[in-house]
Amino acid sequence: PHLAATCCAMALVEICCEGVHSVVAAAAGGADRVELCADLANGGVTPSIGVVHACVTALGSAGRTRLHVLVRPRPGHFVYGSHEWRAVLADVEAIKAAGADGVVVGALTADGEID
Repeated sequence: PHLAATCCAMALVEICCEGVHSVVAAAAGGADRVELCADLANGGVTPSIGVVHACVTALGSAGRTRLHVLVRPRPGHFVYGSHEWRAVLADVEAIKAAGADGVVVGALTADGEID
């Protein structure tokens, strides 16, 4: 057998996308997974649920490209207050209901530790 086939796992290709057109292009280009974001120029925030729905529909259920959605309520640091956490949780529920394959979330404590 070929060495690469027996000892090494294939790398996954994940592409950060901003909108349905780039998601469709990434899937057509062979991406295994896309991370859907909005406002990438400012570090990325949660896209609208309408955009999430459009991307889920565009990828269809037969495609191999998985859709993960960034959940970030605002640009800037990753220390969130209780109101922002409620927004994050509501976004996760809406994204799940829309049919996305997963979410991408990051958070820090006030001391800069991973939360």
